[in-house]
Amino acid sequence: MDWGAGLIAAFTASPIIMAVDKAVVEATSGSKGVFQSFFGTLKHAVRNPLIFLRSREFLWIFAVYGSTYMAANSIDSVCKITETNDVIPKLIGVTAVNMTASILKDRAFAYYFGRQVNNRVGLISYAFWLLRDVLTMAAAFVIPSRASKYLQENRGMDKSSADKISLVSFPILFQVFLSPVHMLGYDFYNFKERTFRERIDFLQPKYISTVGIRMLRMGAAYGIGGVNNRSLRDKFMTHFEGSDWDKSYPHTKHPRT
Repeated sequence: MDWGAGLIAAFTASPIIMAVDKAVVEATSGSKGVFQSFFGTLKHAVRNPLIFLRSREFLWIFAVYGSTYMAANSIDSVCKITETNDVIPKLIGVTAVNMTASILKDRAFAYYFGRQVNNRVGLISYAFWLLRDVLTMAAAFVIPSRASKYLQENRGMDKSSADKISLVSFPILFQVFLSPVHMLGYDFYNFKERTFRERIDFLQPKYISTVGIRMLRMGAAYGIGGVNNRSLRDKFMTHFEGSDWDKSYPHTKHPRT
């Protein structure tokens, strides 16, 4: 049930995420504009849906988010059963899964859509992507549950609304800081010879559009995908274990994420 919900949720979010990731890589390489690439990919998806769904880039994104949601759900269940605080297990476990899958995906996208050079992805690119992923996982799976609890206890918000607002807002807002980190990882692959000042000058005009489209990406990943994952998991568990399924587990001090 944890895995089924995760896979279905990943499928609902993957088309938009893939279009955004491809657009950012092509824009960073200088081959296309961000929105030119993004809307071109979506048109291709509408005109040739089966080819789109079988494409290697779509399957990469589906694998990244399917594994991420499955890991988050499984760790949440284990922590409830064992009465364990979920912060460290989720931060380590989900980050490890998402980081590994995301970095492998980033390397593949660099080869598919970056400059056609004979460069191998260097350690500095991996370092930028690693930093991005650690902070993204904190924004997606650790901070929202704490923020939701605060909104419920201090702002009188109901749990459903607090969960949704927290889950969607933090991954989106973090893109103001994380988008440049993401872009620099690709820039170091595409242009190894540039100085850091030249990198900033090249990426600066693309900053606003990249932040905007990556906010859309995070809205898909943790709004569409994250909310669907939570909702489907609740429905599956309710169907198989009853409406009080959550109460059958020992509760930790923290709300479900």
